[in-house]
Amino acid sequence: DLDRFEEALPMLREVRRRTEQSGNLNAWALARAILARVEYETGRWDDVLIDIDSPAESTDPSSASYVRGIAALIALHRDDEVGARRHIELSNPATVLAGGWHDAVLHARAVERERAGRPDEGLVLLVTYMSDDQRSAADWVTHMTGVDAVRLAVHVGDLTTARELAAQIEAHASGADAPSGRAARRYCRGL
Repeated sequence: DLDRFEEALPMLREVRRRTEQSGNLNAWALARAILARVEYETGRWDDVLIDIDSPAESTDPSSASYVRGIAALIALHRDDEVGARRHIELSNPATVLAGGWHDAVLHARAVERERAGRPDEGLVLLVTYMSDDQRSAADWVTHMTGVDAVRLAVHVGDLTTARELAAQIEAHASGADAPSGRAARRYCRGL
């Protein structure tokens, strides 16, 4: 949350190694999901995909769905719509919709719809997700999903929604002094 990714990466890799050695597959899957997020944020996309089809993924469908969402976003950024669809379909819809930190799958679905010429549908997904009280306070929603939600709102001409979302991001990011929070605020203001 402090954007100290270079410090976090070796620690997360060590946690993942130790959880794997201990045989605690649920802890391993959670560590893998957090590591995938940091690798995504730092452009280490191939590292995210290395063990995407690991058998351990079935032990924690919630964390596995999150990693699938990040993999789908990577595929979409690489113009691999077939790969993105595969990752979205392999995510567990029950865990994505049940709550928690699963914005990556919904974010990927929204980007997929935008790329298919239906940005309004993508916006609805993100606005619904961000308006849920369970999720709206999460840093990751703000920095990853929220910025794209504002961008899509502007793209479809819904400036009221864009302003409301930007205000939500502004309020949340003002409580954190991380570079990504400041960047999110400025980017949304600029839009």
